[in-house]
Amino acid sequence: DALAARDLLEHAVAADPNYALGHSTLADAWAAMGYDQRAQQESKKARDLSSGLSHEERLWIEGRDWELNGKWDKAVEIYRTLFEFFPDNIEYGLHLAAAQKRARTVDEALATLAALRKLPAPDRDDPRIALQQADVFDIKGAYSEQQAAAETAASRARDLGATLLLARALTQEARSFEKQGK
Repeated sequence: DALAARDLLEHAVAADPNYALGHSTLADAWAAMGYDQRAQQESKKARDLSSGLSHEERLWIEGRDWELNGKWDKAVEIYRTLFEFFPDNIEYGLHLAAAQKRARTVDEALATLAALRKLPAPDRDDPRIALQQADVFDIKGAYSEQQAAAETAASRARDLGATLLLARALTQEARSFEKQGK
């Protein structure tokens, strides 16, 4: 619920305007609601305030900033560094794959997603992995693979009761049917 999160996060950053992670998370909420300029402004605040954080947290904030500003090559570089240092962190891997997809390095994105599928359960079964695969296969023009990945994502999302992920997976599946002429 990005709207409720935004309201709470605005209170949090008002209470502590120097809390970089609060600004970074608020940027994510703004982005989820489609307010890209506000997201970029909050992300810049987060980056400006991040000097006192751990190296990992600074990298995360920097990666998000590059991502929110559409600098995909820079985002890939940062997320790759994070994922190499923390290969069991699914969030870093998912963000790396998404940035690679946006940078149009689809084979690298598929390799990152393959690495995520090797994580221990339950992370390897996260429907977001299959959903990212469906997105990448769509870009690649591999529509039967897109369909299979979307079906996997839908099944896993349904099992978890993750309705938003289920809706996204079913949309991907429908897109693959359309592109295959089914």
